[in-house]
Amino acid sequence: MKIRRVRFAFLREEEVSEYPQDRLYAGELHMWGNGEWFKRNRKLDTPGDRVRVGFTTFFIGQIPDRGLRVQLPEVGSYVELGDYFGRVSWSQEGDSDEDWEDGDAAPDEDWSDFCAPVEAKVVAVNTELANTPELLIRDPYGEGWLFEMEIHDHKPKSDFNWDADGYAEFIAQDSD
Repeated sequence: MKIRRVRFAFLREEEVSEYPQDRLYAGELHMWGNGEWFKRNRKLDTPGDRVRVGFTTFFIGQIPDRGLRVQLPEVGSYVELGDYFGRVSWSQEGDSDEDWEDGDAAPDEDWSDFCAPVEAKVVAVNTELANTPELLIRDPYGEGWLFEMEIHDHKPKSDFNWDADGYAEFIAQDSD
């Protein structure tokens, strides 16, 4: 995927560069995760812990909002850390949104497959994204969440290793 920085008119500069403090981040996946476990001890370490997952504004800033579609994992599926199990896709400049309504991939489609940020079972998906994928862009830390996962092991394999400040530093270094 060609990385490009796109700014959306409705996001102020500080909203693009600041990340909510109430969650952990999976750096290279550009995903966030939060849940009750964060309030308890900031660690996913108890079987039954649930984590709600979404994309960061950095990732969202890399994709255009034209012809956006999201393929989410199936509820009930168990994934290992790093398994590919979903896709966000968008039309390239010049494609019409009507070309995307039939659900088939357009010839000029760009996409990014996404990986499981933690070893867990998918217990919920954001079904609103099927009809309103723009939620990813409008509210990535709220209504634009992707899915929820439930862990089954103590100390599962996880990429949620950074707090908001650490993730911001990672982005700053990666952008240099």
